[in-house]
Parts: sequence; C-alpha cells; structure tokens
Amino acid sequence: MNARLLFLCLATAVFTLASPAVPEIRDGTVSMEQGVDRTVTIRYTLDNGPAIITVDILTNGVPLTGALLQGRLAGDINRKVASGTHEILWRPHEDERIAGDARWAESAVARVTAWPTNAPPTWMVVDLTTQDSVEFYPDETWFPKPITDDLYKTDRLVMRKIPAANVIYRIGSPANENGRQGDSANPNEIAHQVMLTSDYYIGVYEVTQAQYKHLKSLPSVDQLGDTIAVGNVRWRQELRGAKFWPTDGHEVAANSFMQLMRTHACGIEFDLPTEAQWEIACRADEPAAFNNGCIDYADADGVAEVAWTSANASQMQPVGLKKPNRWGLYDMHGNAVEWCLDLYASTNPSIEDADAKAAHIAYAKNTGLLVDPVGPAVAADEKTTGAERGIAKGGSFGLSSDVARAARRYNPARWSAGQGSGFRLCCPACLP
Repeated sequence: MNARLLFLCLATAVFTLASPAVPEIRDGTVSMEQGVDRTVTIRYTLDNGPAIITVDILTNGVPLTGALLQGRLAGDINRKVASGTHEILWRPHEDERIAGDARWAESAVARVTAWPTNAPPTWMVVDLTTQDSVEFYPDETWFPKPITDDLYKTDRLVMRKIPAANVIYRIGSPANENGRQGDSANPNEIAHQVMLTSDYYIGVYEVTQAQYKHLKSLPSVDQLGDTIAVGNVRWRQELRGAKFWPTDGHEVAANSFMQLMRTHACGIEFDLPTEAQWEIACRADEPAAFNNGCIDYADADGVAEVAWTSANASQMQPVGLKKPNRWGLYDMHGNAVEWCLDLYASTNPSIEDADAKAAHIAYAKNTGLLVDPVGPAVAADEKTTGAERGIAKGGSFGLSSDVARAARRYNPARWSAGQGSGFRLCCPACLP
C-alpha cells in the first residue's frame, strides 16, 4: 500500500475574479492527503501574493468550528504568505471528538482563503516573545486559547479590526448627557459626525506591564502585576519620543516604545489612536455615555459593569475583568486613562479650518462631516497651558465616573504622567 493514502480528491479554493493584482488561490490547486501518521497535508498555490491565508475545513458542507481545529493546524496559514505553492498541516487525530469517527475523513473539504494585505481578517495576534510572528484569524474561536486567557495579556497582543472605512459615526456628547462639558466649556464635547476612510486595528486590552516589559524597561509603577495595565507612561518620552503629531505624522523616535514595537512586528505602523479612532472603537456604535448602554454616570451599577473608577477601585486593576463592548474591547472606560495622538484645543475653529484638518473639534454651530480628523497642529489657546497638552480618554481608577464617559476629553501635558496614565495600541488594517 502507498505510504500516503489519498485523503480527499475534492477540495475547493476561495478566489477572486478580478484583476491579476488581486491575490487568489489558483483554481484546482487545493488538495488534501493523509499520511500514515494520520497528519493531513493541505496544499495550495497562491497567485499575486502576498496575502494572508486562512482555511476552513468542512464536513458534509458544514465548517468545523475553531474549537475543533485550534492548535491542530500549522504551516503556511494565519499569516502573510508569498506567492507560490504552500502546505498546511492538520492533525485531526489529536482531538478525540474526531479521531475515531471515519465520517470526518470521508467528507472533509478544505477551503483556503487569500485575504489581500489591505483587507486582512478581523483579528491580529502579535507574539511578543518571537520576532516577526504575527497571526490573523477571521474569528476569535480560532485562537489557540480563549481570548480571556492570560496569554493574551502577557506574551501576546490581540488587535481587533474596527469596521470604520467610509462609515459615518457620531462622536462627542448630546446636549442632554449628564456631566457633559458644553459648547463653551473646557474641555468641550460638541457632538459631531466623523468619517474615517480606512479600517484600523486597536488593542483588545490596554497594554499591560508584562507586554510592555517584552520591549522596554518598565517605568516606575506603584503596583506591580503582569496583567495590570502599565501606568506612568508619557506620550513624549516613553511612547513616541520628541516627534510631534500631526506635523511629523507617524514618525517616532528610535528608542520609543512605538518604534520598538514596529521593529519587533514586521514593520507594522503601531501608534496611539487618534481621538476619533479611540472614541469610535470605545462606543462600538453605541450612542450612550457608556458602551454598555448606560446613559448616566450617576448610575453606579451601570458604570461598574464596564469601568473601574474612583467609585469602585483605589488602584489599577488587571485588564479584562469588566464586560467588553460589542466589538470585544475591554476597559475602554476606566482603569487607565488612555493617551491619544491628538493635541488638545478647547476652541472651535471654523468649518474651513476643519476641512484643512486643523482641529478634531470641527465646528460649534456649523454642520458638515469631518473626514480623518487628526487634531490641531498647535494647541494655541489660553486654556491649554502650553502647546504640548494632549488628549487622553476613558477616565481611570483615580478619576470620577463622569470622566469615564466615551465623549469626555481629558487634557494632560504630554511630557507628564501619573500612575493612571496608560495606553492601547492602534495600527492600520493594511500590512506593509
């Protein structure tokens, strides 16, 4: 008998009927064979690469769940792959739910998908212990461990793609929101519409002490703990260096955390989120003051469901203990106050200034749509106390519940930090 048994003659490929520049799995090239050791080899040929490769395995037309496949697939899968012929290894016999049932083997079909690098899957996971190890998953059930496992709060970094491209979102607060900072207040929260022209990834968790230590020495903190959000990080020093947004764009200093992260992870342009990116991600299309639908910061139970504030915490907490929003993001309210890229300005420029991307707060009495806002180039009004005052969002364990509202704008100096000053990462959903 042949040392390799024909496992399946029928296999399918997902491909795109488009221009030659679009990556695709060559029709008819997907095959599956099972060796005498029962390992299944899935072969495919990618044209017009690179692309991110994922696979579905179907039995009787029904996909096996990620729970049945996770940890049993290896090879050229869940990562960026160059053009050419590649292999994926599947070890179904390692799952007792499949191992003794011949029907799985008899009816199995592999469906290989090529994702363009400018339209990657929903989830990205960076291995902080290994250089240039970045994986992608269309669904969180494919993760080797549940997303709440401490692995993803220490040695891995999980990023979630935000479906923002060409979608109009409202940020800021309505006039009747309790605690709102009004049109002429410092800092104002004028409700307005924004649209981003691209999707982006943002961290599922605030960056923790363990994650930070993989790349840079931990700043002085009052409370040590691997899964506790890192605090005492400064926008200008530790995170980005003496490079200014938006005048220097996404350029960062060589020894900054952001540059170390980029060097570690395939040159992906990690940075802080803009205020618009942060608030869109926080709300997850929820118009209320808090992303669980709580409309009033005075609702102690409602706020406590999603946030650590001075009402229920006296120190920084491990990440991921509260309820996530509908996009699976944790601690967007409370715990650590999170740095954004934008400079702070309390004034409200004209709509003409907004069109020139001069300020994030686009208008007070004008109407219109602000596209890809980047914040002011200079924080030049009397309420900012200097040109380096930045935006931080979400409140913290040391601040009252009203500051944890999605719209609230906190304006610390970018060269300063406190125990509650933390951050979460953001990057384009377009790979280099």
